[in-house]
Amino acid sequence: MKKTFLCLFLLVSFGTLHAQEPKKNVKPAKPTTEQDEIQKMLKEAQQEIDNMSPEERAEMEKMGIKMPADLTKMIPTGVTDKQLQEAIEDEKRWFPKKNTALIAVANRRLKSELELKSFVSNSCAAIQKVLDPQTLNMVDRMLKDAKQKEFGEKASYATIATMFMLANHAKPALAAYSKEFQQGSISDYNDLNNFSALCNMMGGVQVSLPILNYINHKFPENTMVLNNIGQAWYTCGEKDSAKFYFLASTRLMPDNPQANEGLCGTSMAEGNGSSRKCLKGVL
Repeated sequence: MKKTFLCLFLLVSFGTLHAQEPKKNVKPAKPTTEQDEIQKMLKEAQQEIDNMSPEERAEMEKMGIKMPADLTKMIPTGVTDKQLQEAIEDEKRWFPKKNTALIAVANRRLKSELELKSFVSNSCAAIQKVLDPQTLNMVDRMLKDAKQKEFGEKASYATIATMFMLANHAKPALAAYSKEFQQGSISDYNDLNNFSALCNMMGGVQVSLPILNYINHKFPENTMVLNNIGQAWYTCGEKDSAKFYFLASTRLMPDNPQANEGLCGTSMAEGNGSSRKCLKGVL
């Protein structure tokens, strides 16, 4: 929904307004709803698309923007005005809306390494249940090939996960890490931190935050761990906690781009500074 709205605002051009003479004895117009406004905007955008030349369409395709056949059919049926308004408001947010239900399950404290291992093992089992079998089978085949051809017996699922992370393929990387930690054995906390970062990226903060809090307690003042905790709180919409950990991360590593971007979001949510000034330190 968000990408749709963003593309629409890029495509619709606004003409100049012309004053008109008031008409007499005209009935008051029926109040427009969010549905009416969205449909009007979609029709205007569709007209702009229809008027585009083949060259312009080709340029849009190069930018990764595929021209839909009929924009007016893009809103799912059954969507209420309230839901549309919430979607528009969410699009304007610099910081996610606070999710108290998610915070309640994510703010779990793991008190021992035994509890950590059990939590990680159960979480990995749950992750594998929702991942498609093709992805899980692929990481198995890649581990087999890595052992036979390149890395020998030193190869592990963590090795495969790292390869996928470097290639920016989050889902297979998460699948490989879930295989690495499915028995609850933890040999490298760096890999566990990376696993948690992937969970953050894919919306699984109820898995990542308890693990990250434990790692932070065991290895304090690690800038990447602190940033990942900040990212988890960011996803939950808990602004104060996110800001605390982003600041802690940047004190150790002032040029940390992810933590600085997170601080930018919290700063804009608080109404401090312009987006251009804020993002200047990130880009």
